[in-house]
Amino acid sequence: MDPAPDWLWRAGHEMLGYNVPPQASRSPATATMERPDPIQRRSGSKGWNAITLLLCVVTVIVGIQMVGRLEVPSSKVEDQLTHTSSPSVSKRGASHLGLDYSIERGSRQSLKQLEADQLALSATTHKILAGVYVMNNFGLNLSIPAYSSSGQIWLIWEEPLQRYMDARKMEINDLVSAVNLLDQHPQESLKKLTDEPIRLGPTRYMQRFSYQGQFKIDRTDMKRYPFNSLSLPLIIEAVDPFGNLNYSNLRIIADTGGSGLGQFKAITGWINEGWSVAEFKHVYTSGLGDQNRASSTYSQIAFESIYRTSTWASLWNMFQPLAVVMTMVILIPKLEPQVWEVRIGTPVTILLTLIFLQQGYKNTLPPLPYLTFIDKVYAYSFTVTLLTFGLSIWMLRRTNQAHLIHDPKHRAMALRQLDLVDNLFAPVVMVCAVLATGLAWSTS
Repeated sequence: MDPAPDWLWRAGHEMLGYNVPPQASRSPATATMERPDPIQRRSGSKGWNAITLLLCVVTVIVGIQMVGRLEVPSSKVEDQLTHTSSPSVSKRGASHLGLDYSIERGSRQSLKQLEADQLALSATTHKILAGVYVMNNFGLNLSIPAYSSSGQIWLIWEEPLQRYMDARKMEINDLVSAVNLLDQHPQESLKKLTDEPIRLGPTRYMQRFSYQGQFKIDRTDMKRYPFNSLSLPLIIEAVDPFGNLNYSNLRIIADTGGSGLGQFKAITGWINEGWSVAEFKHVYTSGLGDQNRASSTYSQIAFESIYRTSTWASLWNMFQPLAVVMTMVILIPKLEPQVWEVRIGTPVTILLTLIFLQQGYKNTLPPLPYLTFIDKVYAYSFTVTLLTFGLSIWMLRRTNQAHLIHDPKHRAMALRQLDLVDNLFAPVVMVCAVLATGLAWSTS
């Protein structure tokens, strides 16, 4: 193979940092060429560092723009759910440490709208008083998300509705449905405890049912995980087989006095915070087959068993290991520059530990389309670890340069400045951690 020309040989040696005289050529005499002074070589690399930093910034900006264009916003067209003027109850304990993790179901009506709804309720043709007593909640599966439940439901109605059903050869369970039931037909989930309705008086009837099944969880806001609440709903809605039992003609009223939670309400890993039951106005964005209307409105009640995570258990299990690891990170600059292998190698080890810890809690969550509170805390931890690694490399290079300064006073001043950087690192990181945590919480 032919040797490279002199100009290519000269350029290659100059890139490696050798001082190549203008008259030098590839010969044995050039084997003793001296490398430049280390300080001169470091100063010459500033331009390349600036270019590298600029390219990193450009890459991040372009990446963010590409992700923003690929991100598809969720559809805003959905059914409407609003509170009504009928009686409701919410039996919840005080939020732990004053923190409220609950998710509001449905929108609130104005006072004027509530007054109009109260008048409409008094004029409604048919009413069903529905009570729910949940005896057992179990089988929580957040990957669906769904849960299993068993208990009793009772329905109370008046004579006009009974005549309506007799004329059409229907039973009361044909007019209601557990709409969030997953594993079987909604009507089949209700098993009558008596063959015939119980008469409560001359014009009142009652039918009791037992139920068991798996129910869809329609609201799972994990944005503040691991500090969050979870509502397990059992939703009973009016069924309108003949098109004349809409919200104006049939209302389901919650039995706030008899409903409740039973003995086996506990779910491992969650604290029961209470329960609530209320009626809602459900507006479908469809006529459901009726070509003469664009929407359909029906009455429904939602019984919700409310659970939350333990604040102290979450702090101990999720954040205590992270706090220990990050304490090690901020103590790295306290090591002497002479042990540079430890200062550079430790952030890499900690980075792997952070990845392991993050995967540990990720495995307990379903895929989420947003960052949770703990995700943002870990993002800050990864950033600090990366900065610590960069600081260790920078300190190693600057310390070597400082020791090459011939003037003792200037050398001592340069070393003191580097010590100041090491001493300021931990306080700055801790102050930024408090601000970053507050920002992560407020944006979750």
